Amino acid sequence: MAVVYSTRFYIGVLPATEALVYTAPAGHTVVLKDITIFNNSADPALTLVSVHGPGAAANVYTNTSLPAAGVAEWQGHQVLNAGDTLTAVGTSGGVQCLISGYLLEDA
Repeated sequence: MAVVYSTRFYIGVLPATEALVYTAPAGHTVVLKDITIFNNSADPALTLVSVHGPGAAANVYTNTSLPAAGVAEWQGHQVLNAGDTLTAVGTSGGVQCLISGYLLEDA
């Protein structure tokens, strides 16, 4: 039987201030593959998704002015080790987000 490791890490409306949206579980490595943002609000929005590890943080996705009704997508490979976190923000109400990738069990 095949092992399924594709995972959706977040689906929902982004918080209006930066907040925790996911924590990589113990015994696993996360590979972020895709972030899709939909601005369903009537105003432009600042959107940001960041990875936080021990003593450091890095922005994986930033859009300083996603227009009303706009869609943006990031694709790549970013690794989160166990305990690393994702934070996100969408400054206009109604900014929806999907974050997906691989959840790999550590050997």
